[in-house]
Amino acid sequence: MCAVLVRINDRGPFVDNRIIDLSFAAASALGIADLGVAPVVLETVGTTATDPPTRFAAQVGAFRDRNEARRVCEDLVRVYGVAQVVLRPYDAGLSTVVVGQFGTRDEADTLAAIIHAEQRVLTFVVRVDNPPAYPECFSAAH
Repeated sequence: MCAVLVRINDRGPFVDNRIIDLSFAAASALGIADLGVAPVVLETVGTTATDPPTRFAAQVGAFRDRNEARRVCEDLVRVYGVAQVVLRPYDAGLSTVVVGQFGTRDEADTLAAIIHAEQRVLTFVVRVDNPPAYPECFSAAH
């Protein structure tokens, strides 16, 4: 069995039956670069001492249309007081909308469940450890 150590720095891919997009270098090291899609096994080996504290948020959507992401974000700000649109240029230019920023996954899970129940949208928890690329922050007094 081949193995390669990679750092996972975002959520995706957003395609059924896929759990990770590998870099070309990692796929080449595994001998699967020419296949396009291949079965893999993930094993968490930990974080480094220089990693910032883990933060979590509820992701409400990922949008190709940045204006739609802004509209959803503004709607969420009116209800929850704070939300953020994050452009992820390394992820096919998707703009993601996240709400909150918590020190524990349980806190983010609670908010994700509330948003799911109230807004009837698929909501899940994501890590927001690193400062986002090109954030557009929106907030309002609660």
